[in-house]
Order: sequence, then structure tokens, then C-alpha cells
Amino acid sequence: MIKIFRQLEGGEFTYIGADPGEGVSFAAGVCISKKYRDVPLTYHARIESSAFGYELNKMGLYVKKKTGEFPLLAVERNIGAATIAKLIDLEYPYGKLYRQKTFDRILRQEEDRIGWVTTSANRRKMLDDLALDIRRKELKVYDEEIVSEMLTFIIAERTGEPKPERGHYSDLIMALAIANQIAKENIIQSKWAPSTEKKEKDNFLPEKAEGFITEKYEQPRDWRSG
Repeated sequence: MIKIFRQLEGGEFTYIGADPGEGVSFAAGVCISKKYRDVPLTYHARIESSAFGYELNKMGLYVKKKTGEFPLLAVERNIGAATIAKLIDLEYPYGKLYRQKTFDRILRQEEDRIGWVTTSANRRKMLDDLALDIRRKELKVYDEEIVSEMLTFIIAERTGEPKPERGHYSDLIMALAIANQIAKENIIQSKWAPSTEKKEKDNFLPEKAEGFITEKYEQPRDWRSG
């Protein structure tokens, strides 16, 4: 389901981070505005990867209609090969599919590959960067589902790794973190987005969510409790 939180403007440049769910967890697409550093558009549904490619293409076409330019789209490639293949099949502009530099160990050279790969090395950084931007109020979030995921995103007591609480998901957080990272590669000073009709939504993110990832810890479980 695509949710629109404000109208996009002509000439507004945007980024979309996408986390395919392979039909097991939810697939999520999150759009960030370069001009306003807010999240005007999201997608969240349980859908298989190739069908997710159709939905991302629809998002891109909608953004193109409103702004005059396709968003730069970064699909997590870890499990998103089918999503990327479908986007190429639908002729999503090739120059608007994000490419990440990787090192080919066989050819022993760097190459650009379509998509974003989340690794143990960059996962913590992208989540920490996102948490810092949220706490500094440098990224404006309207979507209650994103906030809900933030409120159930914790630090694992044993490993020290950020993760969702048991029974919860982090698809929107990961998609947002990807979009935030590619936006940081070519960022400019932002200004607040135009006010929406419901002014109470302008600063929806509650204070207790501002410390997500770093201030909430998993409660240790005593094995004797069964």
C-alpha cells in the first residue's frame, strides 16, 4: 500500500530506499526528499519480490509525474535480485537505479552493481546515522508505522546489535536507513517541508522515539521462567 503524506513539488529531487520481504516479512519502500529532508511517500505490504518491483515502478512514475524526475532508487540486493530484474524489465530508468561499488575478489577490481548491499560492516553505521538524524530533528517523519517500528527497535543484550523486538518488524526502518545513506552521498542543506493540512502531524515523531536504537534494551530472559 502506497501512502502519500504531502504533495511533491516540481523539481523536487527524491531518493527511495527499498527493502524486499520475499513474501515472508513485509516489503518496504521509503522516499526521502533532498530539498526538505522529510518522508513524503512510503510503501509497506507483504508481497513477493517481483511484484514489489511493479509497486516500486509505480512509486517512481508517481514521483516523476509530480516532480518531473524519477527518484534515485536503491533496492537492497541481499534478497532483492528479482525486484531489480523486474524494474529493469519494466524499463525503470537505468541511470536512476542506484549502483554500489563492490570489490570483485576473483577479478581483483572494483565494479558498480545495481542495488544496495547491507553488510555487517555498514548495517550499524546506517542505523546509527539514521538514529542521529532523528534525534537532531534533521529528518522529518510523518508515517506512524515507521514510528511504531522505531519504538520496538532495541539493542540485543547479548550481541549489542540493533534489531526489532520479538514479534515486530524493521522493514520500514531498513528502507528508510538505505534512503538516508544514499541521500547523504550527495546532500544539501534542507528546509522544512510546507505545512500539511493536519498541523498536528508536522512534528508527529514523539520525544520517546528520538533515542531509538541507543536507549532501549532487550529485557534479559531468565531460562528458569520457562
